[in-house]
Amino acid sequence: ATGTVPRMDNASAAATYENFLLQGRTKPINGKPYINPCSTDKATSTIACNIAATNPCGLAMPQLTPGVLSKEPTLAAQLDTWLGCGSPNN
Repeated sequence: ATGTVPRMDNASAAATYENFLLQGRTKPINGKPYINPCSTDKATSTIACNIAATNPCGLAMPQLTPGVLSKEPTLAAQLDTWLGCGSPNN
């Protein structure tokens, strides 16, 4: 929750969203924010790269099972749609 790594808060979607925003402000990956709610271009965010476990995005997410979401087409598609909508806080 310090903003040094993107943290998920299972008790609060709002806290998770804020943590993702904070990650981009305090520790951008390759100069990009973790999520970029100002853009509908997923390439301006690093979350998709982390989830897909591709380089050079730092650690693959989730850390315990890297690349797991890239193997789940529905979840990966939902993430792509969410990023394409500008990463809204919803």
